Amino acid sequence: KPILSKKPSDPATPSSMDTATARMFAQELEQLRIEADPAWNREKPSGRLNMKRAMNADLNDINKLFDRWEIGNDNHEIEAVLLLDHSGSLYSQIQAVCRSAWIIKRALEQIDGRVTVLAFNHVSKILYTADEKADIDYKSVYTSGGTDPQYALLETERSMLASDKPTKIVILLTDGGFYSRSDEIIERLNEQGCLTCVVYLGNPDYDYNQNYAHKAQVFRAIAEPSDLVVVAKDLVRQRLIAYR
Repeated sequence: KPILSKKPSDPATPSSMDTATARMFAQELEQLRIEADPAWNREKPSGRLNMKRAMNADLNDINKLFDRWEIGNDNHEIEAVLLLDHSGSLYSQIQAVCRSAWIIKRALEQIDGRVTVLAFNHVSKILYTADEKADIDYKSVYTSGGTDPQYALLETERSMLASDKPTKIVILLTDGGFYSRSDEIIERLNEQGCLTCVVYLGNPDYDYNQNYAHKAQVFRAIAEPSDLVVVAKDLVRQRLIAYR
């Protein structure tokens, strides 16, 4: 069971663009479920053509260009944890952060993912449990304090180690540096097979510090929640590289 307490929040209404972004995010991440699905036997001489493999094939790979579905194994689900920064420095961005968390959670739930959302500043709390759904409203929180995701990351590590889902995703929504040695936990999550991502809330054209990636496998700056579709593409690309 989680050791963190629940974070109070207020309901707020997402925009029509937020809803559309959630739908597009889900469409992109559906590829993760397909690629991770153990019911697909890969590199077969017949079946569904794997376009990426075909584009990079040589003459000796002709009998390995297809993937074939085998009925009987449906463990292709996703376990995800979102970490939402609501420290004082995000005062002007906090609604975008909260909307982004709602978009990602709603998108993953559309493809049957389990998604926990943890909120952190100088303390860490639970904003959404995995069993709560991202309904028609999103949860809005206030900004205050510093930036220390250590305990949220430790809770993330605990839940990921306990999960039997084949695809595990950890996404941090933040605007910069951390006080604690949280990078070490993110490195451990990488070693444990999690797909880690830091989404930097700010101006993508700004020369932001690469240290803000915090050892995550995917690092992307966005200006608006609608830009999250690019993050979904990054996640799929990173995982496909790992599958090769």
